[in-house]
Amino acid sequence: MSTLAKINSESNFTIFKFGSHEIRVINKDGEPWFVAHDVCSALEIQNIMQSIERLDDDEWSVFNIGHQDDINVVSESGMYTLVLRRRDAIKQGSVPHQFRKWVTGEVLPAIRKAGSDHSSMISGLSFNGRILMTVENGTVASQKILHSDEKVLTFDTFMELAQRAGYLIIHREKFLSLPNQW
Repeated sequence: MSTLAKINSESNFTIFKFGSHEIRVINKDGEPWFVAHDVCSALEIQNIMQSIERLDDDEWSVFNIGHQDDINVVSESGMYTLVLRRRDAIKQGSVPHQFRKWVTGEVLPAIRKAGSDHSSMISGLSFNGRILMTVENGTVASQKILHSDEKVLTFDTFMELAQRAGYLIIHREKFLSLPNQW
């Protein structure tokens, strides 16, 4: 399973890609905590609240991500418990088995190697490809792994291609100030 990581600078999540699932990880008191919904979705667990409420009290928590939004997170131990409670966790080739191998073989080593330096997270992973980075004031503000089917254009290139194709693109404010001729 390919591990891809990016940093969501607004919420301080590190986001790992497991198949079609994004697994958000937050650093809480120096330890990785996984968004419960993401882990349960990847493990095909239907009843998320029931699953996390069965964990020990120190294995799950509610984390405030700002704007009065709370999410349930599970500790590393809680994540292992969720994985191991799946019957197929030891059956080679099953989704829970693949997830367990992916987390223990790639995600956790990358987190430990990077420590609190989230910007080095991607370089710690085995990855060959394209990364789109946004840099603000000399620091990386955001990073996104680009898949082979994704394209990136600068604004100027986009405008040039649109004009060549016969499109007229104007700012909404300018459009609203045009006299109503229709």
